[in-house]
Amino acid sequence: MSKQRYKEKPKRVLKKKAYKSSKKGLKTIRLPIAKEHYDEVIESPEEFRCVIDDYWTKHEELFPKDFIQGYTLHSKEYSKKLDFSYRRIKLKTGSTFSIAPSFVMPYMVGYTSDISMPLLFKKYGAPSWLLTRAFGHNDMYWERIECSLGRNSIVGTTVKNIENLPQDYACDEKFSRWARQRIYVAMTAAKECVFGMSVTLEETSKAFEKTYGIFVKEAKNLKKSFQVRSVNLDGFHSTRKAWRNLFKNAVIILCFLHGVLKIKKVAKSNQTLFNPLMDLVWQVYHSETSQDFLDNMELLREWTQDNVESEKIKERVMKLYNRTFDYEKAYEVSSCHRTSNMIDRQMDAYDRFIYNRKYYHGHMATTELKARAWAILHNFVPFCARKKIKPINGQLLYCRAAQLNGFIYCGNWLENLVCSTSLNGFRC
Repeated sequence: MSKQRYKEKPKRVLKKKAYKSSKKGLKTIRLPIAKEHYDEVIESPEEFRCVIDDYWTKHEELFPKDFIQGYTLHSKEYSKKLDFSYRRIKLKTGSTFSIAPSFVMPYMVGYTSDISMPLLFKKYGAPSWLLTRAFGHNDMYWERIECSLGRNSIVGTTVKNIENLPQDYACDEKFSRWARQRIYVAMTAAKECVFGMSVTLEETSKAFEKTYGIFVKEAKNLKKSFQVRSVNLDGFHSTRKAWRNLFKNAVIILCFLHGVLKIKKVAKSNQTLFNPLMDLVWQVYHSETSQDFLDNMELLREWTQDNVESEKIKERVMKLYNRTFDYEKAYEVSSCHRTSNMIDRQMDAYDRFIYNRKYYHGHMATTELKARAWAILHNFVPFCARKKIKPINGQLLYCRAAQLNGFIYCGNWLENLVCSTSLNGFRC
């Protein structure tokens, strides 16, 4: 009886509302100021103004675009949470902004030195009750900190130099669970970084267009003329249709690896044909020119017809052959992703994360924020200690975002992330 009652229990209903970025934090400029230096200049308006001007010349991307027109010191505020003072400035356009240092977390919830280790555990799926037992506070304290990261623009937080914004992407959807329902987590990635992460209950082209459209809006906020040159997809029709609607001129490239794995699955039982068949398949993939690709694909079809008797193997090879011109489009863009290997590596890390946390619960809004928060943490959390990193210009580029941008703001990974979330990652 209990099992029947559980099955008959009605599912939650999601109100169909488009994702809207939060306005909290849009008026806060975060600068990489050391605590000792901050305590020295906060009481002096002249010295504090010199610090702001100095960072404006070094890191223009952390300030609003209207900052160039000039500003005045507006007021001095005090936070009871941290016994901490900060200043506000007023631009010539009339907008006011708060100046916050990197050693303080957004919303004044704590210092980065106290929260960097708990957030590192949170990225790998550590439950909130474990963080409470190890680091104090309460479960909701850590939940709110995690959700607050999801309010930032993933693209704007990750990319600090517009010239480093990629044009070739790979995307895929991950099946996950929210409460008792199946959800689809749409991920967009490039250069080992996650640039888009959003959740939907439906697998239609319109739903995917909205989820991937969030990434497009954030990218166009960074660069108005942003265009995707190529995008690697699997053969899912709804995904292909969604990207065609978003970017009509983008080259849609199907993942060649998906077709290879399907052939390998049916051919591995035939030991005599397996090695020569797979050699021909990989010969097709390693073709240097478009014409060589077409010739090798034709050679694969002829060899299969002459030497293979299994109808299942023939069917898989012919499916690969029938998509010849879809795969051949990859030669139009030399820098494109011909396989989904790059995004699969990010998906594997995300898969381990949601398994450790036993998938999603609570409200759908927090599920969206937590998925986005994981993407930002994934880009900024330091690599494994065993990874060998060569210093560039005296700096160790220890995370994916640092290697993308070519520099870091602070040596501490969380302070570097906090600085990157200046203005919530939005430029306009």
